[in-house]
Amino acid sequence: MKPLPLALLLCVGCHSATLSDEETIKAVAAAQAPGEGFQDFKFGQPASEYPGLDTVTSSPEGVSFTRKGEAVAYGLVPVHDVIYTFRNGGFSQVSFNSSGLSNSNKLQGCLEQLFGPLEKGEDNRYKAQTGKAMLLFSRTYSGDATAIIVSEEDFADMLST
Repeated sequence: MKPLPLALLLCVGCHSATLSDEETIKAVAAAQAPGEGFQDFKFGQPASEYPGLDTVTSSPEGVSFTRKGEAVAYGLVPVHDVIYTFRNGGFSQVSFNSSGLSNSNKLQGCLEQLFGPLEKGEDNRYKAQTGKAMLLFSRTYSGDATAIIVSEEDFADMLST
């Protein structure tokens, strides 16, 4: 089966009568190279490469942005509160949330396709690493989830401070 274009897979409300959830998860994994970034954001690229960013926070450690009016989905999973963080002049981290148990299960499936099995920690927290990225994933007891994808270099910097 030919993979679908990434833009098609990453839009809110992407539904396909021909693709099962499992096939969609695999298509997302085929389209998104693990460890390179998130969607069109590539680790290390400056914020000036990405139009439409609105500053959320700014500090000496970095600047975090949202894209006003952006609707994002990861596979068939709608995600919200997407925050793009730039440190040392380049894209270094993204965080996003999913709502509801079904969406969180699908999101975890997508992330496992990209990062491999997630290592379970305490309190419904998981982590994995692949390529040049670290994944931190957590779930609430109500079923909501948060994912943070951090460049390997930036994760090492955060641990040393």
